[in-house]
Amino acid sequence: MRTANIIIFYFGFASISTFSYTLILTILNGSGFNIFSLNKEFNVTIIIVGLATSIIVATSEELIFRGILLNYLLDKLNTSTALIIQSTLFAVTHIIGSLIQRTSDEVILALYFVNMFAGGILLGVIYLREKTLIAPISFHLAWNFTAYNLLGLSNQPSLMTIFTRESIYYGKFEKDLLTLMIFIFLLLITIKSQFRSHNSSF
Repeated sequence: MRTANIIIFYFGFASISTFSYTLILTILNGSGFNIFSLNKEFNVTIIIVGLATSIIVATSEELIFRGILLNYLLDKLNTSTALIIQSTLFAVTHIIGSLIQRTSDEVILALYFVNMFAGGILLGVIYLREKTLIAPISFHLAWNFTAYNLLGLSNQPSLMTIFTRESIYYGKFEKDLLTLMIFIFLLLITIKSQFRSHNSSF
């Protein structure tokens, strides 16, 4: 029962956060509330492939960075240092991926690095809070699947078309900045929740 509750909570937590993030982004982009404009090219295969990809990516990254790396670092270092190192390596791997995709804008890369670093901290804190990889995997999976395959915040095929692909990439700085702000906000909520839970145990 606890595992099911964790999956439902973090899947919902990430999905609602992503929908809210997208709604804010569409308003800032001047696209109004066209968030529910269905993509005419949509088919069930897009969802199946997208979900499978999200499961593989989320599971493998969480297993490597939180399951193996963070636990190894926790045996050697204090919690804060372990979180910072694993989050830095998490961000670096994503920056390498961006460079491979020929993203050369230094400001965008720097912001994306900070963005992924904050995401790594958030996922690490979620893992430490719940003491199971199911929690960060659920959050990571839901965030990727909702953002990329449902809402179309990338160049991947998606269920919905929010605004043109050109406007997405034209506003990439704003998109990454907003993502960073959302990650920090969610991190603060998670830490505050953990603090309350810790105090209530006494």
